[in-house]
Amino acid sequence: MGQPSKIETYEIQGKHLEFWFYLTKYDRPYSAPNPQYTPLAIERDILMGWGMDYYDQALSKLKQG
Repeated sequence: MGQPSKIETYEIQGKHLEFWFYLTKYDRPYSAPNPQYTPLAIERDILMGWGMDYYDQALSKLKQG
């Protein structure tokens, strides 16, 4: 898949979790770009999950402490 467009790192419940964001859709309605990214959750070089639902749930856990 190549290099991700963006990487975010978090400590969630004592675990180091990285989200690698890949551009998966690019629309140009009315010449205004609307990129859409898909996050992949990586922990210790293992894919733990993917998609915005997984990302939102992980960040929700982070906010809960």
